[in-house]
Amino acid sequence: MKPRLPLELRIAWRYLFSKKRHAAVNLISSISVAGVAVASAVVVIALSVFNGFLQLAESRFSHLSAPVEIQASDSRFFKADSLLDAINAIPETGMVMPLLKSKAYADAEEGQMAVEILGTEPEWITLSGAANTIIDGTPIVADTLGATLGTISVGTAMQIGVRPADHLRLIVPRNRDRLNPGNIMGNFRTDSIIVAGVTRTGEDKLDASLVIVPISHLRRLLSADSSAASHIAVYPADRNVSERQLLSAVRNVLPEGFNALTIAQQNSESFKMIAIEKWVTFVLLAFILIVASFNILSTLVMLMIEKQSNMRVLRSMGMSERNIRNIFIWEGVLVSGAGCMAGAIAGILLVGCQMQWGWVKLSAAGIDPALLSISTYPVALSFEDLIAVLALASVTSFLASFVAVIVGRKKF
Repeated sequence: MKPRLPLELRIAWRYLFSKKRHAAVNLISSISVAGVAVASAVVVIALSVFNGFLQLAESRFSHLSAPVEIQASDSRFFKADSLLDAINAIPETGMVMPLLKSKAYADAEEGQMAVEILGTEPEWITLSGAANTIIDGTPIVADTLGATLGTISVGTAMQIGVRPADHLRLIVPRNRDRLNPGNIMGNFRTDSIIVAGVTRTGEDKLDASLVIVPISHLRRLLSADSSAASHIAVYPADRNVSERQLLSAVRNVLPEGFNALTIAQQNSESFKMIAIEKWVTFVLLAFILIVASFNILSTLVMLMIEKQSNMRVLRSMGMSERNIRNIFIWEGVLVSGAGCMAGAIAGILLVGCQMQWGWVKLSAAGIDPALLSISTYPVALSFEDLIAVLALASVTSFLASFVAVIVGRKKF
């Protein structure tokens, strides 16, 4: 037997679409639905913009960050041989390579600066996608017989005036056990590389002060072991292996004292900032949605006044005050739900149009649009965001309806 909806809900549904005797009731009801719809659409669009910037940041970091990266819990250097063998044996993994990260001081003819050095295998520059970010020169990281070739970020190139084919000297402190208080300069190791290419990802953190060199060169510069690494980059065997699957498989073979991190976890500060901005914006816009939902108060009170004769008939037929109260609570939920669904659908359509055609362009005062790394606002829909908007509208509409019923209970 087909289940039937509650009587109160069926009556509320009828009230929602029935023609009202007073035009003001219809007008106020339409304004309430429109207010909730506009507020819901704005929230969906705003959250989608932040999702788009999160995806954009992830795509930029993916040029220089592996899908999964392993590091020691205490951030120390470690011998990577046995760990590389264990990870290579996992079916979900494809390319696995050691990385060595350190800080140094870069010196060139036109300036000096502190830099972050990344030591990699020669094939990493192509595998990671960093080759696609080269804006000057060629994507080469190689330790040849004649010279060491490396790649630098655009921020490094601009700050110290270095271009491809220029020499760059790198200076790092010696190990503590080799320090000589009587010879200050002897406490530092120096070596030079030839700049082969300049990279720009569009992400400030990566573009500010990065120098990419062969890992063998950095090991010599740091007097480190021939198998020393500070991180291990892990790439999936194929596109069918998701980040979650790869992360789970890698964590299963990690010894104690090591962590496996996703791209978002490797660059947590940048991603946390965008996430915080997103949810602060959601809270602010939620107040607009709450105010719009509480417009239902006036709609329900006006409807109670108009339906007094109906309520007397229902009372004479044996319906309790509680049942009549539930009719108007359902009415408020339906009015708010209609507005919220209409707004969510409108938001989804507008976001879809932006994704397809990029109608809304990015602009900056005094800057040539051609120089911007992206020309349109990035957007991305999230099912979790839609659920959050619908849940907020549902709770708010129920509370507004309940308050309206309390205010107008004398009309029953």
